[in-house]
Amino acid sequence: MSRTRDPLTSEPYFRGGDGQPLVLLHGGTDTWHTWEDVLPLLTPHHDVLAPTLPGHSGGPALPGRASIELFADGAEAVMDEAGFATAHLAGNSLGGWVAMELARRERARSVVVLSPAGGWTPPARRLRRLSVNSERQLRFGKAVLPLMLRSPALRRMAFRRFARRGDRLTPEQALQGCLRVLDADFPLVLSILESRITPYPDPGVRVLLAWAEHDRFLPSPKYSDAWRAAAPFAEWRILPGVGHVPMIDDPQLVAQTIHDWATR
Repeated sequence: MSRTRDPLTSEPYFRGGDGQPLVLLHGGTDTWHTWEDVLPLLTPHHDVLAPTLPGHSGGPALPGRASIELFADGAEAVMDEAGFATAHLAGNSLGGWVAMELARRERARSVVVLSPAGGWTPPARRLRRLSVNSERQLRFGKAVLPLMLRSPALRRMAFRRFARRGDRLTPEQALQGCLRVLDADFPLVLSILESRITPYPDPGVRVLLAWAEHDRFLPSPKYSDAWRAAAPFAEWRILPGVGHVPMIDDPQLVAQTIHDWATR
């Protein structure tokens, strides 16, 4: 499979800011760039590290079929390189699941998980079908994406499963987001759907389980109930007015939620 590189994926992670260490973890087939609108709101208060997970565009290769342990290994390696023995952790979707694995490894000072992945019952047929169909549609329409995504209405439609307001993205942000999906090692990343969460011990730090009110990809309670059972020590919260990737709809809400939880 040919891989489409774009200039925004030249760096495998973002590092910037000043303050207590904070690690931001993206969702499946995404990259650290998903946090771009949130970063300026957090870097004045935190030393922010946002890595791209293995198997994703611009990140290290996956050494085999995806597992949550391999993704956590990749994030942990970047933390070690940055000198973060522990950090405040925040993750969306797959990144939320990775954050909980890092907390299990005692690498967390606090944890915010935003609509985390993993709360499905294998085989996750619906999610596999949605993911494969989305990737095929992007690949089939790749040639017309630059033109199509100039339209706010079409950006909103293209991102409808992941955001209420996909039109908030600029045409360039939307295009690069689509290209990064095509650049991911899609079959390997998607094999994470063969795994699911197991019960978590209380990590001894504050954990916030926050679900997007309008999540159309991992809707609550279908996918949140398993998480509430697996992490009963976590505080539960609904994030109002946002979809599965809340950084698209309301960067201010996401940044405030993470910062308030880390400094509470």
